[in-house]
Amino acid sequence: MNMGAGALLMLVFAAAAIPSRATNLPPSCGDAKTVIDVATHKHASASTAPEEGKAKVVFIETADSDAAPVTTRVAIDGAWLGGNRGNSYFESTIPPGEHHVCVDWQLNRRMIRDDPQFDVFKAQAGHVYYFRVQVGWLPSVQMILNREPGGHMSLSLSNLNQDEGQYLVRNSRLSTSAQKK
Repeated sequence: MNMGAGALLMLVFAAAAIPSRATNLPPSCGDAKTVIDVATHKHASASTAPEEGKAKVVFIETADSDAAPVTTRVAIDGAWLGGNRGNSYFESTIPPGEHHVCVDWQLNRRMIRDDPQFDVFKAQAGHVYYFRVQVGWLPSVQMILNREPGGHMSLSLSNLNQDEGQYLVRNSRLSTSAQKK
């Protein structure tokens, strides 16, 4: 075996030994292999209060104008709740108590460098909690200085106050989603 073939073989074994980021999601996320189909619709009527003894959580995806359209998926306590695509939102009812949130990409990860995003919050019955999932595009230095193509997608998660959340919902499309079997 010549040196070039040996080096190639070592690279193949090394690549096989490195676990894929997509399969190493923590317990707060759902199954990494789950695919969520998302459809968006014109804004529906205003959100209602949570049902008795429950809290409501609203996830709003906002996308920079330079960002490619992507689907993000949201899990709470290890179960995927739904997804968004573009400037859209979805809501879900949850029990009171501490909850662990995971937001992840659902697309070809070639242009993505950011890892899943996480938060922990304590929900109280009768309250509504808003989270923003921001999808952005970060240009590379070469793109800025030399006008050459380059950059990567970015993902962030932040909790919002009620006024910010309601404003973004009013200016977003309603997202409905279903897990592919």
